[in-house]
Amino acid sequence: MGHVSAVDEQTGRKFYLDDPDDLRPDEPITFILNLHGGGSVGAWQRLYFPASDYTNQYRLVVATPSAATKEPSRRWVGEADDAHLRNIVEHVFAKYGADNIRGFWLAGHSQGGMTSHRLLREDKFFQDRVDGFVSLSGGRIGPAERAANAGPPLRPGQQPMNMPRPVWPGPPELEMSHIFTTGEHEIASLPQTSPWAEKYGAGPRERRPDIVDTEPGQIYDTSRIDIGKK
Repeated sequence: MGHVSAVDEQTGRKFYLDDPDDLRPDEPITFILNLHGGGSVGAWQRLYFPASDYTNQYRLVVATPSAATKEPSRRWVGEADDAHLRNIVEHVFAKYGADNIRGFWLAGHSQGGMTSHRLLREDKFFQDRVDGFVSLSGGRIGPAERAANAGPPLRPGQQPMNMPRPVWPGPPELEMSHIFTTGEHEIASLPQTSPWAEKYGAGPRERRPDIVDTEPGQIYDTSRIDIGKK
């Protein structure tokens, strides 16, 4: 089927839904709920973290919604957004069959990552269903010192955005996989220990070859492309 615009029947809110073009009846799939960061929208997130490009190869179903709150910037806040996300999950489980979903992952960028982390700690609906969490910066399990120059480039005279990050004691109380990614300028340094690794008794950290991205991104903030130019 590929890309469609699906509708949350409970609220009337639309969201992107991508699945394999040649999906067979009763075929096992992996479901990803892909959440954008503060100030972004689902259309941008779908290109920023393009899991939808790999639906055929890895047999994925990817739902990418937009938060409702627009002021001061579009962010995931409040019960209305949480309910919308629960409705999307129920829509996907019903459409593809709960027995066919071999894995359910939350993926979130920045404030979307923090939202994913919060849901895994506070919402039993997600605690009972999620198998993994990909944090695309923001939402890391365990503290990390924020870099002095973290965040988007500032225009002359603009003050840095102060977005408080919640601090939770210990890791979430559920069994799941966790992948954390971060940009090179987002945290001061990678912490030496990880509460998630400690929870599972992981061995010593092993440095593997860096993954170098040589391709240009599919999306960028057009309001900032001239920053730094003379």
